[in-house]
Amino acid sequence: MAASRSRVPPRTASMLAGAALALAACTTAPPPPPPTESALRYNSSDIEFFRDAFGGRLGEQRRVRLEGRLFLPGGRGPFPVVVWQHGSDALGSASAVQWTGRLRDALAARGIGLFVADSHTGRGIVYTMADQTQLSAASRAVDTLRALQALARDRRIDAARIGIAGWGSGGNAAIRASHERYAAAVLPGGPRYAAHVALYPYCGYRFQRYRPAGAPLLFLLGGADNYTKAEPCEGLAGEMRKAGARVQIVTYPGAHHGFAGALPLRRNEKAWHFNDCGIVLLGTDGEARAGAFGVSNGLTYRQFLTKAVRSGCAKQGVNIGRDEAAGTDALRRITAFFAGAFGK
Repeated sequence: MAASRSRVPPRTASMLAGAALALAACTTAPPPPPPTESALRYNSSDIEFFRDAFGGRLGEQRRVRLEGRLFLPGGRGPFPVVVWQHGSDALGSASAVQWTGRLRDALAARGIGLFVADSHTGRGIVYTMADQTQLSAASRAVDTLRALQALARDRRIDAARIGIAGWGSGGNAAIRASHERYAAAVLPGGPRYAAHVALYPYCGYRFQRYRPAGAPLLFLLGGADNYTKAEPCEGLAGEMRKAGARVQIVTYPGAHHGFAGALPLRRNEKAWHFNDCGIVLLGTDGEARAGAFGVSNGLTYRQFLTKAVRSGCAKQGVNIGRDEAAGTDALRRITAFFAGAFGK
């Protein structure tokens, strides 16, 4: 008896053939080209506090020449770009190199570029964790906004879709760049960042009459962080929300400072923290007022922090180290956050 054969209808056969061709195309298509890399230089200024920027006085301050590395995905631009702001660690550290590489690749997969800014090298600084007086928080905020200006002028980049992210003091700069009064002092008339992300920033301050520049913010915090504690960030975020800012917070229980880095948990006895110094008010006049050790009026940034040390509220010794689950989730959230903000 002859074996029976089932016949495939012509239309179904055509569909199957098309699917097979599509599958073959998918399996043989070349991978996307790696991101291109180039240098981007920009000017910034050294200031003590934002009093030196208000009233058009920024041009009177000492200028510095900075340079960062720009990574753009393959394809046709203009591209959205995320500015990465480093922390107190050295840019060549294992954590910094590994993290920026992972972030670059994750963003490139979404068609987003990465600009790795550098506030240290142009000033002859390597590492500020043991001496935070080398570079003021106000200068870091100015650097952040000057990088935005330089990128917005580049024809390869979509000026309306530039975001900022940073960890530690770089996260602090990302937060300050969201304050319209600060942004306007550095870049009157624009541009402005389209989204802000801060990983374990220092949040021991409040803004007097904070006015959001309009972009959403994401805080990623370590629940066990004893360097830059999570609780002050929750308070700061609450104040910013009251002023109209769109703020999200994710806290990873048990994660320490540096949870997105590469190194295992360790103790750093030289790093200074200011967790016991109370809340510092950043005034509309650009001065800082600390209940524990006074007012910045007439002082340099170094003198102001030295007063904190002499008052006894500033202390040394913190825990820093990677948390695999938190670091992996943070990368996923950051990528999704910017993709959503940019409409990618």
